[in-house]
Amino acid sequence: MQRTTVKPVLVVTAGSLAQMALQLAMQTLIARRFGTATEVDAYDAAISLPIVLSAVLGLPIGSVLIPIVSRAEQDHGSAGAWSAATRIGLLAVVSTALAAAILIAFAPGIVDLLFPGIASPATPGLLRTLAWLVPANVLTAYCQAVHNWQGRFAWPALAGVAGPAATLAMIAAAGPAISIDRVAVAAVIGAAVNVVIQFAPLLGRLSFRGGQGASMAALRLLFPLLASNLYLRMDPVVDRALGSGFDPGTVACLGYSARVMTAALAVAVGGLSVVAFPRMARAAQQGDAELSREVSDSLRALLTILVPLAAALWFFSADLIRDLFERGRFLPEDTARVADFVRCSLGILIGGSLGEMTARAFYARHDTRTPVVVGSLFFVLALALKFLLSGWLGPRGILIASSISMTACAGVQLLLLSRRIGRESASGVARRLATTATAAAAGGLSGWGVLQLHPPLASVLAGVIGFAVYAGVLTALIRWQRPAALQAAGRLDAGSGESE
Repeated sequence: MQRTTVKPVLVVTAGSLAQMALQLAMQTLIARRFGTATEVDAYDAAISLPIVLSAVLGLPIGSVLIPIVSRAEQDHGSAGAWSAATRIGLLAVVSTALAAAILIAFAPGIVDLLFPGIASPATPGLLRTLAWLVPANVLTAYCQAVHNWQGRFAWPALAGVAGPAATLAMIAAAGPAISIDRVAVAAVIGAAVNVVIQFAPLLGRLSFRGGQGASMAALRLLFPLLASNLYLRMDPVVDRALGSGFDPGTVACLGYSARVMTAALAVAVGGLSVVAFPRMARAAQQGDAELSREVSDSLRALLTILVPLAAALWFFSADLIRDLFERGRFLPEDTARVADFVRCSLGILIGGSLGEMTARAFYARHDTRTPVVVGSLFFVLALALKFLLSGWLGPRGILIASSISMTACAGVQLLLLSRRIGRESASGVARRLATTATAAAAGGLSGWGVLQLHPPLASVLAGVIGFAVYAGVLTALIRWQRPAALQAAGRLDAGSGESE
């Protein structure tokens, strides 16, 4: 079985990094123009529900499509596989159109119900505009899953950059006089650009011939995921509903910190999970032993990215937020508050990354129930903690509760997975954790030294130098460990031979 190769991961990660850079540039323009004013509170409240519904309907698409289409290809050939993909796409179109129509029709009532603390009258209109993100984002996820099933990773990565680039160009062209309504329109147009670019190469391949059972198979796998996602992905809505009860600007600061976390998650696990999942699905068809080895490879690769990223956000979040956002109406006190929220959210990054990878392994085994049950239990815990800790710690308590529950959830999923497919799924993970932590400490010290010099864009320069040092130390440690591991294996073989 071929392991997760470097090239696809690099392609997808490069696309994620470029997309992240564009999105952060957008946030910089928005921060300069609006700061943490009530317009941003309204925008963040309005976009939270479309984003939640996009996740509810879109994230399961890839998890369901790739195993079903791979099985259809094995049983019925290429025609059956494309028919299965087409029928799943039709389900996506119908469900997302219905969701958008409901948001548009009932926008004022939804806003009054979920965000009573948001004073801006612009929120219902923003929700009507941003409702179109639901079909756009879900179709993006669908197209990406089809491309990934075919082993094409560069084209979706390119589309993922083109969409935010279009949004950024519209916001920049409007200049300082841009309204928050124009920002919403630009976001929808950018999402549409992404869909068009990804969908165009698929038009000639989609077909309804054969694969009649694909729709029912998809629904059987989708329903548990949809039910759980509707339940579990309400986190942003809950956070903003609770945040609206605090002082003005709280929802905006929660939004800025959430976008930093979203960007960090994209860097940590976005590219890797996209490449690893099709391989897990194929490995699962060969048995749990092969899947276990694939999971081990993926977890070690994840730690290589996750450990230094989490360390950098913990120690240098204030410098990063200052360089990204602190200009115009975004003030130093806003920087301090958003940086504090980012630190409180680190468990979301760690738990979200590990949880995404372990859930993909369950999906590869056609097991959607286990992640659903585990996630649902911990979501209940998170809700209780949010209400308890927000009354004690204020808005910080909302994020700390999410961090605790998501990290614990990922740990339980990893334990259950190792029991299902074997302990080899965690082979080498502890050693990689120690290695990456050591290298991250070296990179962090070098980055800290750069920050003491106070150069322009200090966080960017510190990040580049810190990453270079991290990569160098990590490479040296891995090369040093490899001969020791080979010698240990040789001694084991020799002992086995003597016993015979």
